[in-house]
Amino acid sequence: MDEMIREQRRRCPALQNCTYLLSQSTGLVPDFVHQAVQQYQDDRYYKGGDSFWQGMNTLEMIEFSKKRLGAMIGAKAKNIAFGDNSSRMLNLFVNGIGLRSGDSIVICEDAFINNKYAWQMKEREGVEIRYVKSENGIVRPEDIIAAADNTTKAISVCHVESGTGFRHRLEAIGNYCRSHKIFFCVDGVQSLGILPVDVEAMNIDFLVGTDYKWMQGYCGTGFAYICDSLLDSLQSWGAGWMSDRDRFDITKKHLDLREDAGRYEMGYPNVSGIFSLGLTAEKYMELGKKEIEEYVLALRGYLQQRVKQVSGLSLQYDFSGENCSQIVRLIFDYDGGDFDRFLFAERVFLNTEKTKHGRSLRLGLHYYNDESDIDRFIEVIKKYERAG
Repeated sequence: MDEMIREQRRRCPALQNCTYLLSQSTGLVPDFVHQAVQQYQDDRYYKGGDSFWQGMNTLEMIEFSKKRLGAMIGAKAKNIAFGDNSSRMLNLFVNGIGLRSGDSIVICEDAFINNKYAWQMKEREGVEIRYVKSENGIVRPEDIIAAADNTTKAISVCHVESGTGFRHRLEAIGNYCRSHKIFFCVDGVQSLGILPVDVEAMNIDFLVGTDYKWMQGYCGTGFAYICDSLLDSLQSWGAGWMSDRDRFDITKKHLDLREDAGRYEMGYPNVSGIFSLGLTAEKYMELGKKEIEEYVLALRGYLQQRVKQVSGLSLQYDFSGENCSQIVRLIFDYDGGDFDRFLFAERVFLNTEKTKHGRSLRLGLHYYNDESDIDRFIEVIKKYERAG
């Protein structure tokens, strides 16, 4: 695994001149994605018409990516749909399950705002949103289950909470939802491409992801897994030529929706973005689901050890076991001013937020990171303290 990781570092040229711990916001693009996308765009630019890559035309490339993404999450290609972004795909679910006045849905209070906003739009229609509070960032499956009753239509969670890094036990929630005929919706934006997901084993009905974080693509492409039962019942807000069984028959007078998740793809998509998702999913499977998970969690463990060696630096949330993820929140008690500018000058990239007495730091650990990134981060923190 060490050699494979070193290869992934070499594939990300940005790592040559910075310490990058910002994948929870925007991941780095590797060379194999950049070159494939560039080749696709060059084909369109220099030759015109459809583009080809390794003998595949545009529609074949879309199918290639659906198969690779499906393999990554334990699904079939027919259950994968593409869209503008994860927000668009999540709203497909929110608006498509037929919510009515008196229905309730359960979400976590710590959920990323994207997930709150989508559901809050339904409040004006009389749908009740039940927020499950965390305790020191922890939300137990039983806390979520306790908020549901016979009015609950859906439970919606982020696999990994963006703000805290808490990882939910999806299987426990999914089992409850399946046995009580409640839809289970999962936002996998902060986990897909770095932590394993199995939609069948976890009883997930609807799963959304995006291209530009852990999936190492350019912005502008989201995707969704839609389970078989939802394919038959999920209401769409519209249709286009891509939604039809015979996409190139322009003589047709009436719509005949596709049987697969492609029925929710209305017009020409961001093909190069879709293609990059397939390439990254293929690389993920090549490196190994379990191997990647073990690697990034070991890296988290190393970070926690190094944090203990710095006075004034501590874990903001201390999760254990299966609730750990590759996103880590730290508290830095010292703020001598111009902290963000100092980090930028040192070429150390991470999220920071000003607190009453110091800073809250949010770090993301990808498989292209290694211990040298953590060592450099610690070194720069100590340097800032000495300078102050």
